[in-house]
Amino acid sequence: MAIQPYLKLYRPHLKGVCLEWFFPEDPAASVEFANWMRANAPPRSDMFHQGGSNELAGGWHLFEFWNFASHSEAVTALARDAAKKWGKQLIVEL
Repeated sequence: MAIQPYLKLYRPHLKGVCLEWFFPEDPAASVEFANWMRANAPPRSDMFHQGGSNELAGGWHLFEFWNFASHSEAVTALARDAAKKWGKQLIVEL
């Protein structure tokens, strides 16, 4: 059984709040997403690109926000904007 693609804002075990992109069938969008995230990260959210595959084109990215507690509205808005920009459903599990 294959894992279904997703865009998810959540708090993984032993991490801060993360926005995870998993769309392996669309490498071009994966690169665009990673670059857009870097360009649009909320100031002082302390966003960190925790993981990405194949020089950004592998279809998976994990961005962690170390300062989510202080900037939750801005980070949540960023996640919603990303979902809207790429026409994806955002899963929120906070």
